[in-house]
Amino acid sequence: MTKTVKVAVIGAGMMGKNHLKTYKNLQGVELVGVYDVFPEAAKAAAETYGIKAFSSMEEVAANVDAVSVV
Repeated sequence: MTKTVKVAVIGAGMMGKNHLKTYKNLQGVELVGVYDVFPEAAKAAAETYGIKAFSSMEEVAANVDAVSVV
């Protein structure tokens, strides 16, 4: 049995959007959310991918197994 890895992306810029798109389509990965220092960027990305816009790095750390920092 394979464990699903919960991931988030930190950074909602161009590279962050690439990571979000990739994670959304990977088997064995659950894309949980996104965080950005600009809350409106995180919110827009979250709405696009149907995920959570985290409000802090601490919230990210408490909810995922791994992150991409981009």
